[in-house]
Parts: sequence; structure tokens; C-alpha cells
Amino acid sequence: MKNHFIFLFLLVFSGTTVFSQAPSCPSNFVYIHNSPQIQQQSVNPLGPAATVVLSSMPAGSGGLAVGPAFGFPAPNPTWWTTSGGTFWYYNNTGTWSNTGHSTSNASAVNIGGGGGAIYNLVGSTGQVYKYTGAGAATLLVTIPTFGGGGPYDLVADMNDNWYILKTNGPQNMQVYNSAGVLLCSYTLANAPVSSAGGGFAIINNTVYYTNAGAHAGNIIPGNSTITFTPVTLNGGGDWANCALPVPTSSIIAPQGGTLTCSLPSLQLVAMINPNGAVGMLSVTPASTLNVCTYTWSGPGIIAGQFTPTITVNQPGVYSYTTCTGSCPSYSLNNSYTVVGQPSVLNPTITAPTCMSGNAVLSVMPNNTATNTILWSGPGITSGQGTATININSAGLYSVTITAVSSPCAGTATINVLANPTLAMAYSSPTVCAQNLNNSPNSITLTASGASNYTLLTSSNYASSSSSISPMVLTPVGPFSSNPSVATSTLIGTNGVCSATITSNFSILPNPTVTVTPTATSVCQGNNFTFNASGAANYIWSPATGLNTTTGSAVIASPAITTVYSVMGSSLGCNAAIQTATLTVLPIPTVAITPNTPTICVGGNINLTANSNATTFNWSPSLGLNNTTNAVVTANPPSTQTYTVLVNLSSCTNTAVVTVSVIVVPNLLTNVSAPIICQGQNTNINVNGATGYNWSPTTGLNTSTGPFVIASPAVSTNYIITGFNGVCTASASVFIDVVPAPNITITSPEYQICYGKSTQITASGAQNFTWSPSSAGLSSTTGSVVTATPSANVNYTIIGYNQSGSVTCTQQMSYSVIVVPIAVALVSPSVAICEGAKTMLTASGGNTVIWSPTVGLNTSSGGGVIASPSVSTLYTVDVSYDGFCGGSNTVFVKVNPNPKVTAGRDTTINLDQPMFLSATGTGTMTWTDGEAIMCSVCPNSQVFATRNSCYTIETINDFGCKAKDDMCIEVTKEFGVYIPNAFSPNGDGLNDEFIISGYNISEVTMDIFDRWGEKIFTSKDMLVGWKGTYKNILCEEAVYIYKISYKGLDGKKVNKTGHVTLNK
Repeated sequence: MKNHFIFLFLLVFSGTTVFSQAPSCPSNFVYIHNSPQIQQQSVNPLGPAATVVLSSMPAGSGGLAVGPAFGFPAPNPTWWTTSGGTFWYYNNTGTWSNTGHSTSNASAVNIGGGGGAIYNLVGSTGQVYKYTGAGAATLLVTIPTFGGGGPYDLVADMNDNWYILKTNGPQNMQVYNSAGVLLCSYTLANAPVSSAGGGFAIINNTVYYTNAGAHAGNIIPGNSTITFTPVTLNGGGDWANCALPVPTSSIIAPQGGTLTCSLPSLQLVAMINPNGAVGMLSVTPASTLNVCTYTWSGPGIIAGQFTPTITVNQPGVYSYTTCTGSCPSYSLNNSYTVVGQPSVLNPTITAPTCMSGNAVLSVMPNNTATNTILWSGPGITSGQGTATININSAGLYSVTITAVSSPCAGTATINVLANPTLAMAYSSPTVCAQNLNNSPNSITLTASGASNYTLLTSSNYASSSSSISPMVLTPVGPFSSNPSVATSTLIGTNGVCSATITSNFSILPNPTVTVTPTATSVCQGNNFTFNASGAANYIWSPATGLNTTTGSAVIASPAITTVYSVMGSSLGCNAAIQTATLTVLPIPTVAITPNTPTICVGGNINLTANSNATTFNWSPSLGLNNTTNAVVTANPPSTQTYTVLVNLSSCTNTAVVTVSVIVVPNLLTNVSAPIICQGQNTNINVNGATGYNWSPTTGLNTSTGPFVIASPAVSTNYIITGFNGVCTASASVFIDVVPAPNITITSPEYQICYGKSTQITASGAQNFTWSPSSAGLSSTTGSVVTATPSANVNYTIIGYNQSGSVTCTQQMSYSVIVVPIAVALVSPSVAICEGAKTMLTASGGNTVIWSPTVGLNTSSGGGVIASPSVSTLYTVDVSYDGFCGGSNTVFVKVNPNPKVTAGRDTTINLDQPMFLSATGTGTMTWTDGEAIMCSVCPNSQVFATRNSCYTIETINDFGCKAKDDMCIEVTKEFGVYIPNAFSPNGDGLNDEFIISGYNISEVTMDIFDRWGEKIFTSKDMLVGWKGTYKNILCEEAVYIYKISYKGLDGKKVNKTGHVTLNK
């Protein structure tokens, strides 16, 4: 609300006549809002005490302004005020009308009027609203640090520039244009500090304000400080004055405005008429005042085109534009018509405005028989003395035509401008498509030859600017694998003249490098060759172990595993870095124990290869029990050297040992069946010695003698030691026992997805056969097969143990279950409002799992209810009992809800005004409630006649809604007081029987004497009984009254009682 500070002036209005009238503009009056009155006081010169010009302002009015009628039925200008959050104007009938247009802020009650707008200030916060009569006021600007810096008032001029005074620190008077842009600021001197309220006016370059007393200060030419002194003015509340005048312009012709032969040229002078505009003579209120020049146009200007005075030599219309250079600065223009007598020669030149190379100029009249034509200018190449000339350079050209038979002559001048000579230069003729590995990805275009430029680009690059040189040009995708041409079209202008040039540059593709292989391994001490392709040049790193760091092929021999990087380039453009890994495998260690073995002829010894290798190969195989184990038994017939070759991850090493053989008895053995099935027996005979020992004894019927029966459970190598004197010899007989297969079937997956494979491994036999072969087997033999069945299948596996001609078998079966592949199908992504729910569905399998679970009513199932608080991407995993699953995603975007507050519930009486004031975001609409003046205005007046609730609904750009309501309790209070006695004795005390009350109407009163005769009647609540009947005072007695009235609730009330008349 506006703070009203009323000065205590003793004003005597003796004999003052109160009348109603519209404001008179222009005037030297300050209009004072002293509710309910409007007063006026002359300030230039300072006049007598204020007089009342209007005495019926609207109830609760805040502020006063003189402003335009905006097409309303009102004087123009007229009075303006605010009441109840809307704008009111003084109409043609001498009363006030409510526009119904909201002030848009209940605290905006400090108004000032201009030529085409009303400005409204919120004093406590510095917000300024603009009203143009077309609807609710709009926020124009918020003045920084203004709050509490009264007086709270505004002044505006006819061009809608406005002024605001701030008397708390720092003190200033600021000037803004109609768009709310600060133009300049004056400082204040000797201005008492005030915080709010008061009035502010500007009359004839003098600033007046009242707050802590009334003060005035002059705006002095050349001075940016306004110095104030106290003056005597009426106080009151808000002030108003007519919109400040603005300067006008005119043109005078001191020599007259007619060209003749004796006056072939004349002067025109531009004039500025200040009209008392504020600041017209002030030049220092700000450092950014406009520098104003004059610009003339017309057919025959021969001098002074950019000065206030021009010289012309042709008839026609001459116009000029300029500005005042003040604060605010005003743009001015005017025109003047120069007349030429028929006998005056007024040449008219036809020429191009701009030229490049050669041009042609011509003049009218062009009759060389009756006139002499003389041209002048910098580039005349031909045609002198004729009506048409050829020129080769721009510049100022004049022609003088002299009549052959009269003294009349005329001169014309024209300025031919040169088209700009454009040039543009690239910092490089080529550029790389992408900036991979610091590839040069931009070039600079430098334009010259003009003052303004426009660059048109082709679609394969972008520019940092289209108008400011230099311009940085950068390629944009999609990128080709081949060089492409980019085109630059440059348009340059110098004022009205322009030129266009086009140039090209090349966009080079970045190469794509491929390295083969990307990973491999070598044994320590070996090397490998890597090859790169796709570019012209290559750089390899690190250099460790490479024969070179350049070229497409390098030989790598590092000591340890190394990752090599290669960067390729072509035509100065780099490729993305590629890598190749060379794994260095260690050389296995090996040593044989014992290192000096010795045996007898026919004897044996175990040789052990001590190594970290994984495979072994002994050679020669002569006398060895095997050639592939780390430990072998050697039984050579004579001294023998053995070599073992070991392997670790394809890397090898060797060791050598010699077995020395001493001659011993020669044992000869004979076996009836060297290969038997498990559970069978065989006969073994030996000779060549005199005694024998057998070992092991397992499966033998005896451990001595030349003949034994052997029935071992497993393959057994029997050693026979023959004794022949002191020398012993040994022989061995190997009984190969073929074991019955004991098959074990294993697989990492007995259940697989359709189209997938599983590996099945059989063990417990030497060889295997698999069936059926048509059920997706990779092989029907071997211990390991890959199964890719299309349906559930039971495989049959037969295991074979075989040695020589003896074969044992076992049969088993193994089942593989084939599960179909689940394909996750989900409902489309959706957008919901905050707090809303949506159904999400998924199908494609018998098991559905949702994640994350935040905002879901369940984490599994084909349908879930989602109500996340924030936008969420849900992942759906669909499978068959957890197998062969697929996934998909669905996005639920959560849009924010708008916020709205309808206001607090309140109680009003039926006779009181009521205003709604809602706050919030989005587009707000009152959707429910009685008698709303503006349902789409957050702030609106209502005319409630009963208890009612008002609902405000808002909707934001996402379609999300919010509601709030406030309720009004409407009371219908009224009261009546009827006295029971009165004394009409003329003493001025209780002389009249009269009723009093509030919120009542249609009051009638009848008085009866004790005989029932009606002696008085009144239908006016303000007219009571003075105790007389037929103008004679009645006697003391008790009289009967009958009173009726209507209450605020509309019901009629009848009252009957007694009143005592005392004298």
C-alpha cells in the first residue's frame, strides 16, 4: 500500500469553491492527491494556497496521475488512479470508471502519466509496471537498490520517457526510456533523506518533491547535480503533473524558398524548438549522451549536408533528421519544399548509386542546341560537353547547364560511390575433417575491403561468425572418406554498396588405420612383425624392442610383454591411435636326474626331467618305457644318450643324459598273452639264468621260478631279476590289462538356449562314439563334442578301452534340454506428471524382472504400475525361468507439477470489497467461485454475496496441473439503535427522535399519539421527529413509534415501541 505522509500546513480555504474538472495541459500546476480531493497549486510562479479541482476520488484510491484517455470515454488527458488492484479514470460524465485492468501487483499504487502510457511503482521493491489501456499492466523493470528510497512517485514526458527520484543514499534522479532502459542519472544536493511516500513533479526544468517538507531544485545547463532549497507547497499524498513537453523541429529559408536565375541557390536552416523539454540544455548528466548530427536529403544539396544549414540549387522536397543530444535524447525530423521558377534551369543527374569499373552519367535537360553543358569530376573519360559522360572512378560529379539565349544557369551535383573491393584469405587451403590427435581441424578466413560482411557457408562446415572477421571455419559431419570441397561466399558492404566473392578450401578425411594382428605372442628371444595399413605415414611407440618407429611394418622383439601404439597420418591429418599387443612367453628350464646313470645289460633306470614345462619328448625311444612323461624308465641294450625336449606355451628347451650299460646275463621271456582283459590270466616263461625273482608279485601265482601265471587287475610291467652267478640281469614283461570303461559325462550346461551350443565331455574310456549324429553334434567320436540341438535330445555315448586286438565297451546316455530364447517386448516410453502413475507392460517370456524397483508397485510380472518421483529408465529382463533371457528398456519421464497458492481463507462483510491474489507458476485460471471479475487474472476482484470457495488451477508447459482454493465467509452484519426518549427544548441536546444504524436501507418511521392518530411520517433515515405536529410542539407524553427497515440480508424488519417526549 502507498504510504501517505501528510504535512501539517495550516491551510485556510475561506471562500474556496469546490468544483470538478479535467486536468488542464500543458500547465504550471502541481496536482495533489489529498483523498478524496484533487487539489492544484501553481508553482511557476509559485502561487497561492492550493485549490480543490475534484472532490470525489474513488474509495481506497492510491496515487494520482495525469495521463492519456487510451480511447476510453474520457477527457484527454484525464485523471488516473488505482483502487482495489485495478486502474480507474475520470470519465466524460464527471464520475470515475473502473477499467477492470489489473495493476498486476497489489502494492503498485504510485503512478505517473506520459503521452502514451501510465507507469506504476512499487516503492518498497523498486518494480515499475507499464499500462497502456489494453489490459493488465506488465512489469517493465526493477530499479536496483531503490526500496525505501522515496518519494514513491513517477514523472513522464510525451514520448513516455520517465523520471524517478531517490532521496536515500545514494541520492539521484534517474531517467529511463519507454523500454525501461536507464538513460542517465542526476545527483542531488541539499536533498533531505526520506524513505517513502510523498509527491514528485517536474515543471519547466524545476524538480519539486515533498516528503520531509517541500523542496525544489533547478536542472541547470551543463550541470549534472540538482541542488534543492525548501519551498512552501501543500502536502497531501501523491503528486501529478501534465506529461512533460518534448522538443519539436522546423525549417526556415532566410532567403525565401524560391529559386530564380538571380538566386540559383538558397539556404535552408534546421531549427530545434525546446518547448521547455527537460534536459534540453543539459550536457553532462551522463557520460554516454548521444552525439547528434544532421542528415539532409533532397535533389540538389550542394553544401552542408551534415550541418544545420544546407545550400540547395534545385527545387524539390528537402528533409533532415537529427537528435537533441540531451537526456533523454529526442529524434527530430522535418521537411521543406523549395520552389523553382519555370525560367530556372534545374539539372537532374541520372547515375548509379554504386559502381565498379566504368559507369555512365546523364543529365536532363539534355538539349545541347539551347544549352551549354559542362561536367566536372575525378574520372570523366569521354562525353564532356554532352548530356552523357562515361566515368571510370567513383567520386563527386557536378554539371552546370547554361542557357544559350538567357542568363539562367543551373548546377547539379551527385556522389557516385564505389562498390567495395572484396578479398578473403584462408590461413590454410586445407583442413582436416576431425581433430583426431591434434589434427588441424579449423582454419581462419580473413575478410577485407568492406566495413560489413556476411558469410554464406556450404553445408560441410560451420563458422564462428557470419559477420565478424576473422572467422574460424570448422568442418561438420557427416564426414566422407574422400576429400571434399567447401565453398565460402562473402558479401561485403560499405553503406549502400556491396560486392560478393566466392572461394573454396578442401576438407581432408582423417585416415583409418588397421593393425594386423592386434594381439599375438612369441617366445623370449624371438621377434614378430606387425603391419599397419590405411595411412601414408606411421609412428610406433614405445620404441622398446622395435627395429624402427616409422613405416607400415615393424619387427618387435621386446624382453617383456608390450602393448605397441601406432598413429597414422595422411596429408597432415592424423588417425585414431590403434594398438597391438605382443605377449612374451618364457623359455622353460630343464635338468635330468640322475646326471650319470649306470645299469646292467637288461637292467633299467628312471630318468627324471626336472622342468616347469607342460610337455616332454624323449629321443631316441630305444629302451624307454615312454617318450612323453617327465619320468621315463630307460633299458637300453647298450650305452645310450637320451635327449629330452620340453615345451611351455610353445617355447622349448633341451637337456641331454647318457645311460651306461654293463653286460649281464641275457634273459629271454615268453608270454602266452601279453594283452588280457581285466579278470583274465596269462602264462609267462623266462630263461637265461639259474634263478629268478618276480616283482611286483601282484596278480602272480608265485614270485620265483622261471614260470608264473599272471592275472593282474591293471596293466602291469613285471620285472624278472635273473641270477647268473654274481651278475644279475633283469627282464620285463608288460601285461597290458584293458580296463572296463568307467564312463563319466560332464557338461557346463545341460540346459541351453535355442541356437546356442554346449560342450559335453566324456571321460573314463580311451575312445567314444556319440549318437544320434543328426541331433546337432559337432562330431560322433572323441571325448569332447559340441552339441547344438534344436530340440530336447538324449545322446547315447559308447566308451571303448582298447589295446591291440582287445576291446572293452560301456554305454551311457546324456540329455540336453533346449529352452527357447526370450525376446523382451515393452510398452513405449511415457511422460507423466509428478505424483502420477502409469502402467508399464512387458512380454516375451514366462519370467519378467524390472529394475530399478524405485517407484514400482512390484519388481516382477508382465505389468507394473510406475510412479517414480524423478525421470527413470527402467530395464526389463525377460526369460524362461531365468534362462535364455533378453532385456529392453522403457523411459518414464517425470515432468514437474506447477505450484499455486490461492491465498488464505478470509471473512468479509457483504458491503466490503474483496480481492483474490494467487501466486504460483504456469498459466493460472480461477475455475470455481462466485462473481470473479477476471477468471484468468491471478489477482482479481470478486463480488461474493454468500459464503463461497474459490479454486485456482494452474497448468505448466508439460500439461501438469495443480490446484488450491481459498474460502470466503460472507457476513451480513447490520445494526439499529432506537432511543426511548428525547427532549425537543432547543438546547441542542437530544432535540430530535431519530434512529441510527449501519448497513440498513428503506427506512420508514411513523409516530402515533396515544389515541392512534398518526402525527409524523419519515422515509429518510436522516430525517427524525422533532416533537411537533402541524408545526406545534407536542405535549409531554409517551408516543408510539412504528419503524421498518431492510437489513443487509435483504429481509424487512418491523419495530414497534414507545418513546417519551420530555421538555
